[in-house]
Amino acid sequence: MARSRTAFRNHIEYVAARGIFLAARVVPDSGLRPFSRVLGWMLSFALRGRRRVVAENLQHARSAFETLPDALAITRSSFSNLCLSFLELARLPEDRAAMKARIHFRDPSAWSRLTQELKNGPVVFVASHFGAYEVGGLVSPLHDVTLHTMMRPLDNPRLETWLSGIRTRFGQFMISNRGGYGQLEAALDRGISVALLVDVNKRGQCCFVDFLGTPAATARSSALLAIRSGRPIVPVYTYRASRPLHYEVEVEDTIRPTPGADRSAEVARLLQCTTDTLATRVKRDPSAWLWTHRRWKSRPEAGTIESETDDEQP
Repeated sequence: MARSRTAFRNHIEYVAARGIFLAARVVPDSGLRPFSRVLGWMLSFALRGRRRVVAENLQHARSAFETLPDALAITRSSFSNLCLSFLELARLPEDRAAMKARIHFRDPSAWSRLTQELKNGPVVFVASHFGAYEVGGLVSPLHDVTLHTMMRPLDNPRLETWLSGIRTRFGQFMISNRGGYGQLEAALDRGISVALLVDVNKRGQCCFVDFLGTPAATARSSALLAIRSGRPIVPVYTYRASRPLHYEVEVEDTIRPTPGADRSAEVARLLQCTTDTLATRVKRDPSAWLWTHRRWKSRPEAGTIESETDDEQP
């Protein structure tokens, strides 16, 4: 349960965030990453509890690495990437064509295959807190693919309203994860693609799948939506190019639900497939993932893999 918040705290946080965004607008393109690193280093020392979380997470993932990354270095890189992900939103072009020109596909044929798939109906995109994840939500709308994205609202309502306006400026539609599952179902029924995060801890109804060598509680929403709609899951990742404020998108192969398969087993299979795509990238570049949230907070009870309740309520 979130701690109670005062109007004064919300106001101070909002003013501070707007001030940092204003500073980001005057920093040269080449200075945006160094600016984010400074902010990340400051946060890594100010929020010492997050350093403990990172250390715990790395212990859960220790079997996935030959040499375990340094906890302090990973804390700094995680906060730096978090800061950069939001500061980039302050610097991105307002013009659709100009923004679209900054995004390239690593494999153009993969995007072509996806556009062909979209002619047959919507898809369930899955994303994660890896790389330039805030920009990732802008890609589909810029290519005329209507997208409804489920996100956890910020605890500060003023920040949430402001940030939501930035996230939706090119046509992305945001849905709260607090009871918004039915809206995703309705969107798919209307032929609208949806997007969900696959790398956050899920309490209650969940499926435990292997992530970096340790079972992680994962929301079943993306798998259930794919099974109920009969439409495929498509993992997508967004990377920063060498040129500042330019990006590369990687579209994974579609992951299709098996008609008539046992539901529990199929949910586990689909979630494991999507989680494996993320694990591959985190092992390749651990500094690009957000280690500061407690991904392995929920632990499985003995013999329990998945809740048997039919309705998903993220």
